[in-house]
Amino acid sequence: MIYYLSGAITNDPNYLEKFAKAETALKKKGHTVINPAAISQLLPPLEHRQYMSICIPMMSCADAIYMLSDWESSRGARIEKQIAEERHITVKYEVKK
Repeated sequence: MIYYLSGAITNDPNYLEKFAKAETALKKKGHTVINPAAISQLLPPLEHRQYMSICIPMMSCADAIYMLSDWESSRGARIEKQIAEERHITVKYEVKK
């Protein structure tokens, strides 16, 4: 299964680590992962709307969207979840331990 990671990035200084942990956990279970946080490191500084215009097509390539535990605090993650639901992409949630 291909997962797209979704969670808070803006104002989270540890977002790269948080997304990397989720990616590693899913890969250990045999899944393929699209990690937008890692991809963002390859891009020039962008405005939120520009970044979302890249993220939505990436998300559309996934079988499921994986909502990190802080997703509700992120405007972008809330948008991604809504689009996933509209497109009948499976939505899974990280369980905080």
